Amino acid sequence: MEGIKVPRPKRTDFESQLQKVENQIKESEEKLKSLREEKESILQAKKEYELEQLYRVAKSHGKTIPDIIAELEAQKNSKNTK
Repeated sequence: MEGIKVPRPKRTDFESQLQKVENQIKESEEKLKSLREEKESILQAKKEYELEQLYRVAKSHGKTIPDIIAELEAQKNSKNTK
């Protein structure tokens, strides 16, 4: 039984294949870096929005942020002493 003969690629074909894969890896790493930066930007915008909302609610109730912190700490302490 005779096997199928598959032509072996030339050495330069390996080099070009490797270069192509390396380029794809580099592009993927750059894309990943860009996506991570975008994620951080979105998280920062979300944090700023939430802080602004907290400030608005506190202000609408005639309270300051330190007032709210003190109240939350007091609640925490009263739960821990029970």
